[in-house]
Amino acid sequence: SPKPDVTWSKDGKVLKEGGRITLVTEDDLYSLEIEELRETDAGTYRLTAVNSLGEVFSDVAVSVQSSLDSGDRELSLTATVGMPQFLIQPQDVSVAESETIKLTCKVAGDPTPKLSWEKDGQVVRSNRRVRVYESRGLYSLEIHDCEAEDAGEYLCIAVNSRGQVTASVNVIIEGVERVMSVSEPGEPEGDLARPEEETVAGATGGAAESSSD
Repeated sequence: SPKPDVTWSKDGKVLKEGGRITLVTEDDLYSLEIEELRETDAGTYRLTAVNSLGEVFSDVAVSVQSSLDSGDRELSLTATVGMPQFLIQPQDVSVAESETIKLTCKVAGDPTPKLSWEKDGQVVRSNRRVRVYESRGLYSLEIHDCEAEDAGEYLCIAVNSRGQVTASVNVIIEGVERVMSVSEPGEPEGDLARPEEETVAGATGGAAESSSD
C-alpha cells in the first residue's frame, strides 16, 4: 500500500519534533520520545496515518505519575499504522424477540485483519440461526429468530500480525428484561411475607426478620 503521511498529536494538538520531543521512524514502526517528563505530558496521544487509501489512527492514553514517582524522566511511545483499526464501529441494537439481530463493522489494517465475534467468551460461529459473513469490506453477524439468550454483550475482535483491536456492542431483546422485573406493587411481598413468618419460627430467624422490614 502507498506509504502514509504520519503525524503525532496530543489531546488534538499536532506535535512537532524539537525541544523535548524526538520523532523516530523505522520501517512501519513510529516512535515518539519525550525527555524531561512533566505532569502536563499526561493525556491521549494519537498516531495518524493518511494515504490514498484513507486514514487510520492509533490512540495511547498516557499517565506519567508512576514514571515520575520512579524517577524515570523519559517517555517513549511506539505504534504501527498497520495494526487493525475500526473504520465503522458496531452499534448497539434493540429488537423484539423472534426478529433478526444484525451487527456490522468495517476494519482496516495491513496485513488485512481477521475478524471474529464473541459472546460470553465463546466465538460465535454460523449455524442454523446464525450467519457470520463479509461483504464488500463490511463484516456482519446476523442472528435470525432471536431468543432471550441472545441478549447481552458481544465483542468484535480484529487481529493481524501487528496488533489487535476490540469493540463491544450490546444487544437488547425488547420485553425480556421488562417481563422478568415487573411485579404488582405490594401484592407479592404481602402474600409471601405472612406464610414465611408463620412457618420459620426460630429456625430461620434472619429470614423472618428480613421479611418484616
